[in-house]
Formats: sequence, C-alpha cells, structure tokens
Amino acid sequence: MKTWTRAEIESIISSSDTAVEKAMIRLFNLGAFHERDAEAGTHFAQWLSGMNSKSEIKYPKKSLGHHRAVRRYRKMCLRGEEPIDRARRIALLHSQILTDYANEPAPSSDQIPLPFSSEESMSADVYEDIDQIMSDYKNMLSEEDSFDTIDISADGPPPGVLSTDFWDDLENEKDEDQ
Repeated sequence: MKTWTRAEIESIISSSDTAVEKAMIRLFNLGAFHERDAEAGTHFAQWLSGMNSKSEIKYPKKSLGHHRAVRRYRKMCLRGEEPIDRARRIALLHSQILTDYANEPAPSSDQIPLPFSSEESMSADVYEDIDQIMSDYKNMLSEEDSFDTIDISADGPPPGVLSTDFWDDLENEKDEDQ
C-alpha cells in the first residue's frame, strides 16, 4: 500500500477539480470541516451528492463547475472566485485530514463478519426463521385472496361503472317491476 504525503495530496488537489470534489465529499462524510468552512463545505458536498438541505438524496449529482453552482454559491466565495476555487481552498486547508484518511489501512475481509461462513455454521434456528417467513408469506397471500370475495352492495355503483348508467339501469328495473 502506498503511503501518501501531505505534499502529494496538496499537489493532486491543486491540479484536479475531480480530486477537489471527492475531497469535499470525503470531508463531509468524516464531519471534518473547520468551523469557518463548515457551511460552505457542507453546501458544496450536498450539491455534489445531489442532496437537499436535510441531506436526503433528491437531485442528480452535479459538479461545482455547473453554471447553477456558480450562481447559487457566489456569496460564499471571494470576489471573482468560483465555487470550485473555494472548495479547493477548503480542501487544501484540510489536506492533513485527507492525508491521514488516505493512509488508513483498508479493513480486511476477515474483519467483516459474514452471516454464514460455511454450511456447518448454519443452525436449525436459521431454518426455523425461513419456515416462519414462508408461512407468513402464505398467510398474507390467503388474506389477499379473501378481499377478492367481498360482496359489493347495491347502495352505489360497482367500481368502474359510471354512476349515471348505474342509476338509470336501477330506475328502469324499478319501472319494469311495477
């Protein structure tokens, strides 16, 4: 595994807009923005991720070079500065955090607990759970079928029939009976 230096990270951030955008998202996920950059950094990361102000993904992902981003975030930038430039300044300020993150070892696969590592580890409880799920599913299906047999009263028109047709037919039936 390569060990990154702070100078290498800063060099990448200085030369690549994509690296700046990835850095904004990483800092947002880590919750590592400096107090003075927290508002702008959070807004930039939400914009990049397609999130609304509640951090719910609602929109397509967009770049900080997008014309709407320039218009929307111009008050967060210095005069003549674009959002990508402000994001670059924020990322450079936090380059040590990004370097530390880049040098963290990736979790190994043996640290991740697997639900079933082998056939022997599957206990009878698992099969009981599967049987319970299947019986619940069958019960759900039988309950849905019972709704199909509900009798519709003659108080109103049956579903899918225009009400005027129903009432006209009902009046004609009464006239014929008399």
